[in-house]
Amino acid sequence: TQQVGTEILGEFARHEHLAPLFSLDKSRSKGDLVNWDQRNRRILDLSDQDALDYVVELKFDGLTINLTYEGGHLIQAATRGNGLVGEAILAQVKTIKTIPQQVSYLGRFEIQGEGIMPLSALEHYNQTHEIPLKNARNAAAGALRNLNPSITASRNLDAYFYQINYIEGRDFNSHDEMLIFIREQEFKT
Repeated sequence: TQQVGTEILGEFARHEHLAPLFSLDKSRSKGDLVNWDQRNRRILDLSDQDALDYVVELKFDGLTINLTYEGGHLIQAATRGNGLVGEAILAQVKTIKTIPQQVSYLGRFEIQGEGIMPLSALEHYNQTHEIPLKNARNAAAGALRNLNPSITASRNLDAYFYQINYIEGRDFNSHDEMLIFIREQEFKT
């Protein structure tokens, strides 16, 4: 419980992320949220009366994926790994139909999201296979960390994106602005 990510399997090539992939902290009570807000206000040097906007998003439970685009083309995909180095899984990610192979932005960037197995796909898989999968999160993680891309494809995975970790030639002034860019590149958010 003290470590984020997983060790890199020897069968996969290592991929060094252009920027670290951080993990989200969990809040389990109102007190946790109040403390988090207070930390943010201290960091930003804001008082309790100053307005501070937050963006609330759904959290999908799958496997974190980090995609690299250059010249408008998908050139690499990787797991989070330890946040600095992940496993290269480009062939596996290319089997996810909702991930664009090409985007309109030509600069180099890395985008972080979650590879998931929809519950409908899990149900269909379990109805058509002798050995059922226990849950959608492990099914997605196992499919993306499988050496055989045809197995990945058979799981009918999906992906949602929420963060630009690194981008050349562009800055974002807010998370909303970043989400607009992500949608403009035709990623699901």
